Amino acid sequence: MTTQRPRRCGRAAQAVCGALVLSGVVASGQSATAPVPGAQASAAQTTDLARQVALLGDFDYGTRTAAAPAVRRAPATQAADALAAAVTMSADSYVRFRAFVLLTGLLDPRLEDFARAALTDKNDRLRQAAYDWLAANPLPALAPRLINLLETGQAEFVRPSLCRALAALDADPRVRTALVREISRGLDIFRGAVIETLGRRGAAYAADPLVGVVALEGPLWDLAALALGRIGGAQATTVLAMVHDKDKGVELTVRTAQCLADMRLADGRPADGPCDAVRGELVKAWPSSAAMGVAGSAAQALSGLAERGDARALALLVDAGVAGVRDLRDHAAVALSTVALRKPESVLTLMVANPGAQDGVLALLTDGFDLIAEDVAEEAFYATVRARYWKAAEGSDLRTAAALLIDGLAF
Repeated sequence: MTTQRPRRCGRAAQAVCGALVLSGVVASGQSATAPVPGAQASAAQTTDLARQVALLGDFDYGTRTAAAPAVRRAPATQAADALAAAVTMSADSYVRFRAFVLLTGLLDPRLEDFARAALTDKNDRLRQAAYDWLAANPLPALAPRLINLLETGQAEFVRPSLCRALAALDADPRVRTALVREISRGLDIFRGAVIETLGRRGAAYAADPLVGVVALEGPLWDLAALALGRIGGAQATTVLAMVHDKDKGVELTVRTAQCLADMRLADGRPADGPCDAVRGELVKAWPSSAAMGVAGSAAQALSGLAERGDARALALLVDAGVAGVRDLRDHAAVALSTVALRKPESVLTLMVANPGAQDGVLALLTDGFDLIAEDVAEEAFYATVRARYWKAAEGSDLRTAAALLIDGLAF
């Protein structure tokens, strides 16, 4: 397994870290906002760019933290060439991984070849990043190979990414068979990964085995209930209506699953208000949720609603995080960041509509991204924000919000 290095500052060191990031960017001649598309690099800048890529794996935290935004803000063509060279030739396994991640934000055509080559690489982090990229950029020809890897890939933090990459190919009956088989075999942590993936995928073909997990009322049954809620349909609605539990956290998850199964959205809001009661319960429960042991379930519930387009749930999640003490805040930060990675436009829309919430959103995303560490998804988020920055009119509220994220998250 390759060495894992921390990626961002902890809460106590954020001010110092932010100064290091900005000083590193300014020292290399880079702007604190997004690079101008199509800008050309001089020979000296190209040499400095190669040096910055090499510094992505430096053991000094400030140095490697400053290197990533310096590379992102360089002219795209030169940055892509320097990153591609590092992916294939660097002797530092961490640099190879980080270079691949940054390259995904540039939509480079070489990524397909790099991802294919990384599938059996000894570098766990690089392999995970390749799977995550394939989940968003599926290659149907790889289905047999990924099915075989499912039999042998046992790395705890890599396997969920492999499941997501495979699920993206579930038009193939062989893939469906392989994923459904994983629901009931292996370690619970692996079963949980595939159950969550199938739920987020809306995999109706997995409804029957998920109903079986819920019926057992054993490990993972609440996770299976949430997956059924995300899948929806008459069967899910019927089964979930009969599920109840004495555990307050589990019951909250089940209620959310029932809500999701019934939810019908119009303009980002539930058309018939089936989730209003659940949302109201979450607001009431949040201040004491840590003491009741349901903070994680409450945050996950708000996140689930927000991912389905419930703008009120997203705003409540921000309010809950800003007002929460540390434990509550961490749950809210993870939940908000999860929504941001899957629905980046929803976060930008919230910031534009609620200028007073912008600092809170930024602070929660800073902590949340640090806690979940979904590198490829974060890079896609950055790419989306940069694109929206340049498409927005100068001086517009949208450009202002995007610039705040770019500067505040130092990308």
